[in-house]
Amino acid sequence: MFNLLPLLIFFIILSILVLVHEAGHFIVAIKSGIKVEEFGFGIPPKIWSKKIGKIIYSLNLLPFGGFVRVKGEDLEEGLSTYNEKDSFAHKRPSIRALVLVAGIVMNIILGSLLFQGVLMASNYASSPLMLFSSESANFKFPFGNKELIQTVITYVEKDSPAEKANIAFGDYIKQPNINTIIDLQGYLGDKGDKEVTLTLGNLNNNSTRTVTVTPKYSQEANRAVIGVGLDSVAVIKYTGLQKPVAGFLHGVNITFYSLDTFKVLFSMSVKEKSLEPVSAGFSGPVGIFGVVRAVVDLGGKQAILSLMELTALLSFSLALFNILPLPALDGGRLLFVTIEGVTRKKVNPKIEATIHKIGMMVLLALMLLVTIKDVLNLN
Repeated sequence: MFNLLPLLIFFIILSILVLVHEAGHFIVAIKSGIKVEEFGFGIPPKIWSKKIGKIIYSLNLLPFGGFVRVKGEDLEEGLSTYNEKDSFAHKRPSIRALVLVAGIVMNIILGSLLFQGVLMASNYASSPLMLFSSESANFKFPFGNKELIQTVITYVEKDSPAEKANIAFGDYIKQPNINTIIDLQGYLGDKGDKEVTLTLGNLNNNSTRTVTVTPKYSQEANRAVIGVGLDSVAVIKYTGLQKPVAGFLHGVNITFYSLDTFKVLFSMSVKEKSLEPVSAGFSGPVGIFGVVRAVVDLGGKQAILSLMELTALLSFSLALFNILPLPALDGGRLLFVTIEGVTRKKVNPKIEATIHKIGMMVLLALMLLVTIKDVLNLN
């Protein structure tokens, strides 16, 4: 039977992210004297609504987040309400800019609080960050102290000596002193059919254990092997005065690291003349659901912390995405407001509305392509 729990958690996470974002617009609009006409939970069609004071609160059919409908925010409606004091269109550029960035700020606050909780539970050491290339290994995080772990097991061959010794993904070799896959190959090379003792740490639960494994001679490799692949990860540790604001600092670190990773993937795409490296770095709702399902399967305290960390990561990602100066996004609207503030001349609302509509169509098309990719990859 299909497990509904991951699906429920998936809907809750997306709803929290969007509702917190919209709550930012909602609060700042009201504080700025702008009329909020509706705060909707979910996406229409509407199934229930109630007017409290001057605001309609609605419950909608599709359980993905929500929306805020502000008087005069629609560009074409703004033409007719421009002279009304409680209209978004009437307010000066600085006020409209505050309303637009409020959702982004709320996502940063949410992400910071969640990261703070996760870091407090792990003595202010981050979860391991996979390093995709030598450039990633050399990346300098703005905050905290980076520690490299270069012997993380990221692949275990089926029916291999390693699998029989219960060596698993996420283990890393602490003893003997091995730093790279080449070191491991050299250490095991002449030990075919001889028992080898390894001291392993584990990234998931911070445990340490000792295992005995018997390498097998491989004709293909011309040496003894245990059937594992190694990779490097980074762990960021926060100390001293960084601890009280470690959640925010970690969010900044992750954001910069994500941008650097995208730069590496983009370079790979250009070099290989293929969009595959770049597309691998993006996930839509289906891809996020796949991650949620995998995390829920962990169970226990680790699953709760991982879900908190995933939500924090998505919250910072949503903030970053929305601040981009692209049509239809908050950043795109903010760009036009900034142009108006600098030039003292309002951009033609009809032209701006057309640009945002085209931008929305492009974004929806990209989302469709990403969703198709995620569906094909979902197991």
